[in-house]
Amino acid sequence: LAKFGGVSLVGWYEMANRMVIQLRSLLNSASEALVPAFAHLQQTDAEAVQRVYLDAYRMVFFLVWPALAFTVVATPLISEVWIGRYEPHFVNYAFLMAGGLFLAMLSTPAFMANMGLGTLRPNMVSYASMVLVVAILGTVLGLVHGGAGVVAAFAIAYLVGGSVILFPYHRRHGLPLRSLLSRENLPVMAGSVLAMAAGLVTYYELRDHLGLGAIAALVFAGWALPLIGPVWLHPLRARLGAMLSRRFRRAPGGAS
Repeated sequence: LAKFGGVSLVGWYEMANRMVIQLRSLLNSASEALVPAFAHLQQTDAEAVQRVYLDAYRMVFFLVWPALAFTVVATPLISEVWIGRYEPHFVNYAFLMAGGLFLAMLSTPAFMANMGLGTLRPNMVSYASMVLVVAILGTVLGLVHGGAGVVAAFAIAYLVGGSVILFPYHRRHGLPLRSLLSRENLPVMAGSVLAMAAGLVTYYELRDHLGLGAIAALVFAGWALPLIGPVWLHPLRARLGAMLSRRFRRAPGGAS
């Protein structure tokens, strides 16, 4: 990135990447509990492994798309608060990395299942493929598009690495590929795309006419409105709410 874009672009990339990773970690940290769960099921109830995997995938899909939309619409606002102005390099790099990192999270249940089941080769192949994509595609896109091309190569590398884990996992365990995009998840994905469009259009149309606080309120309203229906009607919404309720009741100081 320094070679094709200069030192200043490295700084914008580091800021954008750190922001996206911090937001992504809020979702990703919970998935670490899947590794011992898969290892235990392999010993006690092997037939339940894939059922738990599919449940975990559905949950990740349900959470990732709205979270991606939130990160995208929040990025221009974060730029104004964090940097003090709208910085195109920071915003564009954050958009690219958000797309790559968040969508690659769809492979997290398969990654954790591989670890829990002791099948580590696909995960290592994924890491190797990411290195190759960055080395080859980063050079090609860097020569053509400069720093933005290198960042795009990073984002594509995450997607390739996730695909190398996800699709072979389904093939190896006889899981249908249609389960990757179930009918119940389509409204959430469509609502998230609309939420991104609504939030960004609101920001770019109004940023020269309103204060930052008013714009932020309208942007997040534009993000929330397309998602209220799909999220509320999704069968996992009630299940997730019950899980959170139980967790808070068990917390110190919570209701018994």
